Order: sequence, then C-alpha cells, then structure tokens
Amino acid sequence: MPLPEAVNSFHSLLKFIENRIWVAVGCCAVATATALALARRACAQAGLLLLTASALMLSTVLLDLAPETWHETVLLGLPGWLPPAVAVGTYGVVGVLTRGHGRARRRVRPVHAPGRHRRLTETAGVVSAGLGAAAALGVHRVMEGTTLALILSVPVFLALLVLSVGNGLALGVMLQETGQGPLPWLALACLGPALGVLLSLLHPFPEVLLPTALAVVAGIIVRHAVVGLRLACGRHANGRPPRWHLATVTATVLATGALLLAAH
Repeated sequence: MPLPEAVNSFHSLLKFIENRIWVAVGCCAVATATALALARRACAQAGLLLLTASALMLSTVLLDLAPETWHETVLLGLPGWLPPAVAVGTYGVVGVLTRGHGRARRRVRPVHAPGRHRRLTETAGVVSAGLGAAAALGVHRVMEGTTLALILSVPVFLALLVLSVGNGLALGVMLQETGQGPLPWLALACLGPALGVLLSLLHPFPEVLLPTALAVVAGIIVRHAVVGLRLACGRHANGRPPRWHLATVTATVLATGALLLAAH
C-alpha cells in the first residue's frame, strides 16, 4: 500500500474509533461473554440452553437476515436465486467441516456405568469437528463485523445482539460438555466482529457483495442451530425435549421476535 493511502487509512481509522460502531461491537462482545458464563454455570439445564440458543439463531435468520438479504438483493438488482444458493452452499460446506457434530457415535463397551455411554458419545460428537466449528465461528463473527460496518442500524444491532447471546449459550454448553477452556473460543467470538469492522475500514467491502455476505452468515448460523438442536434432543431418551422446555423456548422466541419486528 502506498504511503499516502496508508496515512489516509490511518486517519480514517482514528476517526472511525469515535463512531458508535464500536459501542455495538462492545455490546455484542459483552452479550457473548455473559451468555457463555451463564451457560457454564447452568450446566444442569444444558438441553434447555441449547434449545434456546438454536431457536434464537433460527428466529433471527428468519425475521432479520433473510428479509434484509432479500431487500439488499432487490435494491442492487442482483439475481434472486443468488443469496439462497450461497446460503445453501455455505450450509453444506460448514456441514462437511462440522461432520459428526451433534451426532452420537455408537460404540459397544463391555462395561460402563449407567449414563456414562451417552455422555461419552455426546462428547465425541461435540469434539469431533472442533477445528471446523472454530473456522466457521470465526468466519461468522468476522462477517457480522463487516455487516455492522456497512449497514449499522437499530434492527441490525438488535439482531446481532440476539445472535451473540445464542452463540454464547451454545459455546458455553459445548465447552462445558467437553471440559475445554473457554478463553480461546471466547476471544474468537468476541474479537471476530471487531476484526470484521477493521477489515471493512482498511479495505472497503463492495456493497454489491453485501447480500452474498449476509447469505454466508445465514448459512453458518443455520448449521450451528441444527447442531444445537441435535445435541439438545440427544440429551433425552426419546429424543424429545420436555414440554416445559418447549414452552420456555417458545415464549423466549416470541418475545425476541416481537422486539426485532418492533425495531424494524
């Protein structure tokens, strides 16, 4: 990069730090960290937390990301089939990277204590694709930061805040199940949006690619939500969560949906 351009980028960066974008990034980081800490403390309700996290992520995709993607697609005159194709393709790629995530692996052991077999198989399913999940999480959070930099608004901010809570809950439960330390994953989840903002500032993101970026985020989120649902259902003998779990999640999703719709 030539010296004049580097100087201009540096001055733009200093000016941008004073912008409200960093307040939004900080709030998302706090929401992720708080939800992760809550999930690690409430390990007895891991199934409910996973179900809630997945429901929050799916509702945000349906009520915010999907309409926003379609609006930007029409506004920019792009083909209507492009965002759905990108979202499905992203879901498939992340599915390959996280293959086995959320699925129990049946193994015959001669002796095991009651309940121990299920615990071991669930843990194997969670750990099996750790690197792939980390890569998907990193891409997801960086793209969130890029979205904030391009179209920061109250609805977008609230949607990313809800996603941050969902990510924190899911991460907290999965790390608690596997006994892994939270710091590397928490740093990845919290610093990703800030990195996305910085990248979009130093190398401006073409607006024509915004629907594609939103579709990538949606594909990753849906895959993470599906993993969470499988893990939540796998914690019960009949594969069905208790009714009070479903009632609690439904009430949470309705309240969150009403908030997002009111913001729009």
